[in-house]
Amino acid sequence: MDPHSNIKLLFVSLFILVSIDAARSRNLIGVDPNLKKICEYTDHPALCFSTVTPLLKGGKADANTVLEVAVKAGQTLAKSAYAVVKSLAAKPGTPPDVLSTLKDCKDGYETVVDNYEETLGSFSVHDLGTVRAKLSGILTWIGDCEDEFHDMGAVSPLTGYAQMLTNMTSNCLAISELLL
Repeated sequence: MDPHSNIKLLFVSLFILVSIDAARSRNLIGVDPNLKKICEYTDHPALCFSTVTPLLKGGKADANTVLEVAVKAGQTLAKSAYAVVKSLAAKPGTPPDVLSTLKDCKDGYETVVDNYEETLGSFSVHDLGTVRAKLSGILTWIGDCEDEFHDMGAVSPLTGYAQMLTNMTSNCLAISELLL
């Protein structure tokens, strides 16, 4: 399947999930009050609900658990973005300037995936300073990729991933503040 088809399918699916969860979050029927409180603390509560709820699987909704699940959700999406950019960077006939940017983005998204993994490792040993630093680094790497495409006057093929990962990571940073 074409990577662009995957991206479209991903965003249609996420849009539907966010829309459904936005409606559900307004009604708050069946929502764990702890999860409601935690997700409402973020900048993107509907996204928080939609990414965390399926992964909690009926488990407890405390800040530690919600953060761990939110980071895992971000890591999963980052792996998808990395696979797409890796595929695009290997595509024959790509103009040299675009190829250079794609290679930089590939390296950046590989670091994003690594940072999510290191976040989970730091979280497990209660190193909140490293958790926040790794999450902030994710935002930087994603932004750098988008900026490179913008600077060359091109539209990034990763913008959808970048926006979603930025919002998910922002939510993770907000949830981490609840762990003080």
